[in-house]
Amino acid sequence: QGGELQNELHSQTGFEQYKGFHTVELSELIYIEEGNDFYVYLFLSDGGHPFDRTSEVPVLLVQDSYLTIVNSVSNPNESFYKDGGQWIDMYNYADPPWPAQCANLCIKALTLDASNVPVELISFTATSNGTEVILNWSTATEVNNYGFEIQRSSEGNDFFTVGFVSGNGSTTEQHNYIYKDNNLNNGINYYRLKQLDYSGIYEYSDIIEIEYRAFKTYLLDQNYPNPFNPATTIGYGIKEKSDVTITIINAVGEQIIVLLNEEKEAGYYQLNFDASDLPSGIYFYQLKAGVYSAVKKMILVK
Repeated sequence: QGGELQNELHSQTGFEQYKGFHTVELSELIYIEEGNDFYVYLFLSDGGHPFDRTSEVPVLLVQDSYLTIVNSVSNPNESFYKDGGQWIDMYNYADPPWPAQCANLCIKALTLDASNVPVELISFTATSNGTEVILNWSTATEVNNYGFEIQRSSEGNDFFTVGFVSGNGSTTEQHNYIYKDNNLNNGINYYRLKQLDYSGIYEYSDIIEIEYRAFKTYLLDQNYPNPFNPATTIGYGIKEKSDVTITIINAVGEQIIVLLNEEKEAGYYQLNFDASDLPSGIYFYQLKAGVYSAVKKMILVK
């Protein structure tokens, strides 16, 4: 308007040490409504106007995820250069022996359709500590991401929403998310994420499952399998934050292995015991947590 560009959406400065073709990643994403025209203005401190002839330029987008070919063709009312105070259509630029109507400025603005580049979920896991289920997930890239509904089911089919975590809009950086669910019943719980974008489009993640067991007391489970060869799993519950030790005792009452000796938060845990180096026989495992102590028998059969 009046020979000047209006309604600037973003500006960015930098220094290029070498001549040649360069790509610039914007420090923030710019949203443009479909059908709207926009211009990219390049100012070179040393002057000049980079231009080329009809060609194809391969450009890499979003790290190594997307590759597009940019057609460089000359059309009227697309590329302009400023000569003094006047904008001149590059379409009319002649550079003998090249005639007019075959040059354009070598400035390519590449846009992404948000509906075609979904949020890239790279992990979605669940853990339980006896007081809550902790969900963790990570994204590699996000486009137009409003956020995530956290949905739960006790059967794996009828899901309902239990929480919401805001997304990071549009980004090419990895982001990590966490949600803690503590209004639970004992048993298997199924979870999925409903990712929503700003236009209302949504997509579901894969379903994951986790067993939840609430603990208001100390507990030492029977190992499973039992008898076993050579490995078995020992489960235990801790009522409150405690120093916990789990030891293996032989048939004559001698402590032969310390499986665990560390501080644990309240919750339910499991650990694996590999008896590959022990002979067949009857063994005992003992849990000590604060003033609580419990012992159970297990049988190793080789």
